[in-house]
Amino acid sequence: MNSLLDLNFTTIRDFSITIGKIEAGWMEITLSNPNRTFTYEASYLTDPLNGLLDVMLAIMENPLSYTQNNVLSENTRILVHDLETDFVVWLFNYTNETLRVAIWLNIDFDLLDDFRYFEFNEQTYREHTFEDPPNLTENLLFALEGSHVSFLKTLKQVFENLDKTYVGKEFEGKWGYSYNKKQFHKLMNFLYD
Repeated sequence: MNSLLDLNFTTIRDFSITIGKIEAGWMEITLSNPNRTFTYEASYLTDPLNGLLDVMLAIMENPLSYTQNNVLSENTRILVHDLETDFVVWLFNYTNETLRVAIWLNIDFDLLDDFRYFEFNEQTYREHTFEDPPNLTENLLFALEGSHVSFLKTLKQVFENLDKTYVGKEFEGKWGYSYNKKQFHKLMNFLYD
């Protein structure tokens, strides 16, 4: 039984990401859908926007992935946004043309990664680790499911808005205003394929 698939998913199509103020190494990020809004300030330590680009590009370029022991697994990636006292943890799973994105506040991401290795099977996890797996419903902020195209459109909007809001700031060399445009354009090619 795959505990990830048991989450109560809502459509990814209605999900949005908004970037607020960026200053002193902090980026305000608001996540929302019709049921919930959550705002947090991510530290420069985890480079949140380039992290989203990198994870999605890795998923789109390599639809199959291997675990640490070279066991073929579903394509699942974990991204952590450091809040310097808390963590927002994103899990991306792309299987059979369906993208699932789960986002938690303060889930133990090392245990989550171990659970991923066992393909979110609670029984197998317990047999091999002799402990309970992380509770995927605890501190769950969002569980989203749908087409990767919908999420790519969301990311496209985020970066277009960033460019419009902070015109020229990326050239001042300040953190948060710039992103890897080469990675962005590579990712956007998957939007139009």
